[in-house]
Amino acid sequence: MTTIDAAAPQSPQKVDVRLADDAVHVDQAAKALGVSRRTVERMIERGELERDVRHDSRTAAVTKRSLVEALEAQRGAGMPRQPRQLSYTSRELAGALEAIERLTDALTDERRQLMAAAEDRRTAEREREEARIEAARLQAELGAHRQAADERARGAATERETLRAQLEEIANASPVHALKLRRRLRTTPR
Repeated sequence: MTTIDAAAPQSPQKVDVRLADDAVHVDQAAKALGVSRRTVERMIERGELERDVRHDSRTAAVTKRSLVEALEAQRGAGMPRQPRQLSYTSRELAGALEAIERLTDALTDERRQLMAAAEDRRTAEREREEARIEAARLQAELGAHRQAADERARGAATERETLRAQLEEIANASPVHALKLRRRLRTTPR
């Protein structure tokens, strides 16, 4: 059993290599090389690592032999992979913080506007529903008034016909009888 030291992001990792042609999962290869899984996949695409074809296509693996060669090439070039160190000045951080605060304020304002618009929409819908109900009530009330007016008109027409008949009767009647009818008409309430 051979052990190889590899450069890793935090500290050197020990990689267990039993047989030169055994397969190593790409996640393990990435850890040994101190790179991301995507970098290992790009190394396979560029031919720097050899994909293990004995595994099914769903399992991503490289040959241990190609991994060992890549580790030796890395060590020979004196380039152990280190994580990228980010360094920002306080001015850059303050600028970024200001930008974040501006964006937060803008988003807060936008949220308030959206909430106000939603409330306005709910109010308009409520008022529209109230107006629809009021219109239906007024329509029903108008119908009732029309019906009452129609009944009054029918009653007036009936009374008119009754009076016309009485007038004809008076006109055709004897003078004594006409006098009695005229008195009766004067005393009849209207």
